[in-house]
Amino acid sequence: MMDKSAFADRIAKLRVAKGLSQHQLSQMLGVKRSVVSYYESGDRLPSYDVLMEMSRVFNVSTDYLLRGKDAERIIHVSDLGERELDVVMGVINALREKKQTN
Repeated sequence: MMDKSAFADRIAKLRVAKGLSQHQLSQMLGVKRSVVSYYESGDRLPSYDVLMEMSRVFNVSTDYLLRGKDAERIIHVSDLGERELDVVMGVINALREKKQTN
């Protein structure tokens, strides 16, 4: 079962860390500011669509938003071309190799 209080805390912390007001986040999510306040107080949970948008805005997985698990970051690359994707993957692979040798 999901802990609404922990979800509310995660949303508030992510918003503050991103330097957003509740009003700014509400505009990004397409909801009223009062709805963001409800999310952060644990009185309400977002719809599937809003949850997906939160995941994109905060660059975290929906699993992390809901359960605090799987804190892997999501990198949106759908707007990159093949060449840019190759560069990104090259950097990621180099960092993984470096981590394994340390």
